[in-house]
Amino acid sequence: GIGACDKVIAINLDAGCDMVKRADLSVIGESAEVLTALIAAVQAWRSGGKRDAA
Repeated sequence: GIGACDKVIAINLDAGCDMVKRADLSVIGESAEVLTALIAAVQAWRSGGKRDAA
């Protein structure tokens, strides 16, 4: 289970699913698209690019 986790991040299309409800941070969307955007943002940040949290 997730009881021993310090923080839980959920990415799911179903805003009503149990994992989303229990997570510390939830993103409602397609996981592949969310992770692709997150990777691009981290790469831009590491290379000194735009640092916009939005």
